[in-house]
Amino acid sequence: MVSLLIPAVALLALVLLLATARVYALGSASPALAPSETAELALEPGSPAIMVGETIAVSVVVTAVTDLYGVELALTFDPAVVAVVDANSGASGIQITPGSCPPPNFVAINSADNSAGTVNYATTALAPAVPCVGSGVIAVITFQALAEGTTPISFTNWLLSDSNVQTIAATITSGTLTVQPRPGALAGHLSLQGRSDHGGALITAWDGGTPLANTVSGTTGQYSLTLLPAAYTLTVELAGYLDALRPGLLVTAGETLDLPALSLLCGDPNDDDLVNIQDLSMIGARYKRTCADPDWDGLADMIDDCVINILDLTCAGANYHRTSPVPWP
Repeated sequence: MVSLLIPAVALLALVLLLATARVYALGSASPALAPSETAELALEPGSPAIMVGETIAVSVVVTAVTDLYGVELALTFDPAVVAVVDANSGASGIQITPGSCPPPNFVAINSADNSAGTVNYATTALAPAVPCVGSGVIAVITFQALAEGTTPISFTNWLLSDSNVQTIAATITSGTLTVQPRPGALAGHLSLQGRSDHGGALITAWDGGTPLANTVSGTTGQYSLTLLPAAYTLTVELAGYLDALRPGLLVTAGETLDLPALSLLCGDPNDDDLVNIQDLSMIGARYKRTCADPDWDGLADMIDDCVINILDLTCAGANYHRTSPVPWP
């Protein structure tokens, strides 16, 4: 009897051992079937720049999700720099625009406060809606620029949920929005002495010794420069002509400063800002040359008519001993 009992007990122990091993194996394999998920929340564009009075749409985007069913967000901004534009004038308060990830079947909170500088949004999909997978736009916030400056746009709270009511971990990338002042402009008209085509003169706006912007005159002598509000010095240059300079030009946001007409004086082919005997000699040595001659030198052709003649000599003669900069009324 004892001899029969021992094998039976051993057999029972073996069965229990095998069952335990099977359960352990199944339990250890289960995490591979449901890997951990880390989504990414960010703003697009992340660091834009706009001008005072302009608007920009900033999307709250999510990437790397496999089952996004609900989302809750809170963001902050500087209300002295920007304001949220209401996306739904038919509803009370200030709204933002719901996205499609997750499907906004039930929006619990949609509110922006332009006094406090806050945005709060919460939504969930409703069965049988399909969860958001991969990437998408949670919501879109349209900002209007109020004043010059830079404001952070920061996530202060976030909660993502899957369709099994489990929290989805997420990494966060906040952003900034820079508001620049509206530009103004400098505009005017110039003429090139002795010429019918007044194009090609270089107009440069300077801040101290730093050139900030430039343009060239059109064929009728017109020019315009778009600049941020500040004080500038303007120079006008063209090879063979004496330069012009106008300091202390104040550009105002949203306005165009029209400058007095300017006449550039010819007669300086060596471009040393002084009309003297060297310029007369340079022109005289090439007298009657045309642009078809092998020894043609266009610097002596003040009138730019492809021939060096008395008109070019007169340029230097009429402006003899004149220097840069020429008078600018």
